[in-house]
Amino acid sequence: VLKLVDEGNPAREFQELGMSKEVADETQRLLAQRGGVVLVAAPEGHGRHTTFASFLAYLAAGAGRNVMSLESPVRYPIAGVAQCQVGGRTGLDFASGLQSLLHQEPDVVGLADVPDRDTLAMVFGAARRCLVVALCGLGDNLQALAWLREAGISPESQGLLLRGLMSQRLLPKLCSFCREPVAEPPRLLEGVRGRDVGELTFYAAHGCAECGGTGRSGRVAVFELLVLGEEVRERLLRGEPLNESPEVVNTA
Repeated sequence: VLKLVDEGNPAREFQELGMSKEVADETQRLLAQRGGVVLVAAPEGHGRHTTFASFLAYLAAGAGRNVMSLESPVRYPIAGVAQCQVGGRTGLDFASGLQSLLHQEPDVVGLADVPDRDTLAMVFGAARRCLVVALCGLGDNLQALAWLREAGISPESQGLLLRGLMSQRLLPKLCSFCREPVAEPPRLLEGVRGRDVGELTFYAAHGCAECGGTGRSGRVAVFELLVLGEEVRERLLRGEPLNESPEVVNTA
């Protein structure tokens, strides 16, 4: 597999990534924290490294924050971030690399992967000293919460240190030349939360010469942000499910 990576500066404006203004503003508030964990959950190939680089670029643009990262490999050079590559000839893995970075008293540490339980435990330990932004290859926020439980992160640690979770997917975008408005599909309406359905227009595309008959053209990012406010923290401590949490912010 050959991957082509644009090494230009990653977007710093989160709305350029596809976030709504509401989600972008809430994300900035999360990244302003001086400690804790922010997790970004997405499968490989769904733009998580671009989001990760955008977060680090945003943090490095702030006033006087020491931002460091562990990546394998370093995909985007980011001004103001001390980026360290793990694996290969370096002899470092994410756990040992994180331990080394903490000796340098960073304000922010970014981890491009959390490969095992030991590294995850170190992430939550480091979050008592600095803000940690970490990627995990899970499908959504609820899977990420289940992963934390299965990995032995106690509800107390989650409630105290977990600031928020963001999941994202890249979905096929309908061709703008052949898409047409359609009636609201009932099954889709059941899954719409936090929006007045009357504000939404649904489309279908049947294919044309511009899109090669596929009905698709490019991809669009979809984000879900789970902010751990007081109610969510209390539910975590009580061991209650969060699938109907009112503090989930969605954008398409």
